[in-house]
Amino acid sequence: MIFQLSAMVCFLCSAVFHLGNCHSQAWCTYLQRVDYAGITTLIYGSAVPIMYYGFMCRPTTLVVWMVIITAVAACNLTAMLTLKVYTESTPLAYKLRSGGFCCLAALECVALTYSVATAPVGLWGGAWPWFLATMCGYLTGATLYAFNFPECLEPGRFDLALNSHNWMHVFVILAACCHAKGVGELFSARAGIQCLG
Repeated sequence: MIFQLSAMVCFLCSAVFHLGNCHSQAWCTYLQRVDYAGITTLIYGSAVPIMYYGFMCRPTTLVVWMVIITAVAACNLTAMLTLKVYTESTPLAYKLRSGGFCCLAALECVALTYSVATAPVGLWGGAWPWFLATMCGYLTGATLYAFNFPECLEPGRFDLALNSHNWMHVFVILAACCHAKGVGELFSARAGIQCLG
């Protein structure tokens, strides 16, 4: 449920940004922050079910990981919503935004890997391929966007359609669908798991 809500918030924030950013420069700057907050929300919301199910037999580990990722997400959100540098079109701003997203995503990957390595047998069997597909989708979309592919090949040809931004959205939606399927697999597997001790 948390993941689905975070995905809806992300896509709503993105839609609002893309629909309203042409109003004025002030609105564009404000809506950029909203869009970035939506991305942070999706990354955070993606981590919650992974940790909840992955650490279900270790409540202390669950609390520690949730505190860590919540703190990092809160810092990222606070910076994106309050610091002017995040909405500037400078190399520094691009690095800060990318760094904030990557830090949160890397933390989620570490939690996922740790959970897979230490979870009860049978929990991750059906879910792992879906989360691998999720990571591939997010990384593909982010890579196309970061390298401005395919518009770097023929500048001007992809201004309206099939540009890196369009493809990034397509891959994020596909990755979100894979993630939802993976969470469903974890939910189903959870019923057959008995925690020891």
